[in-house]
Amino acid sequence: MAGERTVDGCADGHDRVEVAGERTVDGWREGRARGSIRTSGSIPTSGSMPTRRSARTRGSIPTRGSTRTRGSDPTREVTGTRGRAWWAGRALAAGAGYLGAILAIRTTMRIGAAPGEVAARLPGDAFADALAGAGTGAPVPPGATPPSPVVGRVHVSTHATTIAAPPDVVWPWLVQMGHRRGGWYAADRLEALLGAGDFATGRSADRVVPELQDLATGDAMPLSDRLDLTVARLEPPHTLVLTLDDGPLLWVWSFHLRGGTPGAGSSRLVVRTRIAARRGWIRPLLVGLDIGHAAMQTVQLARLRRRIEQPRSR
Repeated sequence: MAGERTVDGCADGHDRVEVAGERTVDGWREGRARGSIRTSGSIPTSGSMPTRRSARTRGSIPTRGSTRTRGSDPTREVTGTRGRAWWAGRALAAGAGYLGAILAIRTTMRIGAAPGEVAARLPGDAFADALAGAGTGAPVPPGATPPSPVVGRVHVSTHATTIAAPPDVVWPWLVQMGHRRGGWYAADRLEALLGAGDFATGRSADRVVPELQDLATGDAMPLSDRLDLTVARLEPPHTLVLTLDDGPLLWVWSFHLRGGTPGAGSSRLVVRTRIAARRGWIRPLLVGLDIGHAAMQTVQLARLRRRIEQPRSR
């Protein structure tokens, strides 16, 4: 028809103008007006202008900025269920890991030791109690310096092994231990990296060295060039107690020898270590120190036993 104009395929003689924010069947569409307003006819009313589809309600088509409730979206329900299951699994795994770590630590603290040996009162315990009991009036045994207070609890470990040799044969190997002495019979390379592995014998001694047998109560047994252990108690051939009397760490390291099976010519070597913090900053490190020392102690006992039972010929 003459004068009829179409806009977007609408042939009703009226012009349609699409502006930004116009509602369409597909939802909200943003954009500029496609053309200028034409004046060929009056603007149609909603009743005269044909529409493509009636507008849907808010519940059927989401408008911009609207949100759905959790209960109305099954996808979110599934996602939420899976999320809760994932977090629950992580929590259970963390709990199991924590319990496993506690069990592993408790196990490493008593490798090779019988329950009676773990519970037994050993001579070095008096020094540890005195050092840990600073300010409580606990007596200080001879050879121990006045203690400083400890922070938190004292960590105790007990390790043991049986050696096929009598105590008087095992004893010289303990006396000659130390930095710039006979070594520690453990991980020589690691100890060298830590500054505690410069030994008079080059590496940990594989024989008894007569020159290193002179040791008395009150003597220093070097732990490194900067740190010494003190011989707090020496009772040949049964008890050797070493203490770290100064610094941020309390350390009592005691070796106890007793006869093994009667008539078998063997010895039972029990090693007890007590560690505590004298400074708050070192307290979080004690668990790591416990595990590291337990590993080194296990290696030390195994290699010491092998050296004594299978001496190298000279």
